[in-house]
Amino acid sequence: MKKKKPCPFCCEYISHSLWSHSLSSCFSAINYSGGSSRTMVPRSFGFICILVFLLLLLLCLKSGAHMNSGLWLCQRAPRCGNQMYNPTEKCCDHDTILPFNRTNLCGLGCRFWPCFELCCPESFGPQKRFVVRLKVLGMKSQCLTSPISRFCPTV
Repeated sequence: MKKKKPCPFCCEYISHSLWSHSLSSCFSAINYSGGSSRTMVPRSFGFICILVFLLLLLLCLKSGAHMNSGLWLCQRAPRCGNQMYNPTEKCCDHDTILPFNRTNLCGLGCRFWPCFELCCPESFGPQKRFVVRLKVLGMKSQCLTSPISRFCPTV
């Protein structure tokens, strides 16, 4: 005769394989009213809490990319001024949240994308000249250090 082993979830002694022991029978064996002397609510409740905590921790660690669009609970939300925004859909330009497809004028006849480019004046005087420069990802882009994208026509 096989030796009976206690189930680690409900402490019910089972003679068959643990894998064939269903969790529904585990939870039906637990008497929440306190009438049974073999009630193991604290043990199973603690196990479930630990399992949920570990699952959430695993999900947080799995989403380790900078701004993964998955789980935001484990990451600080990016801010633009005093507002939060989703960097996969919009950008922050001078404390203003803009859609990626937004364009502005640089000079009179030159358009640029403020999420990805800078409009930089190159010369002042009667003939103003503007240059569109690329924003470098992960750096605070400035007109003097950013690479040139294109020259705008003179006015």
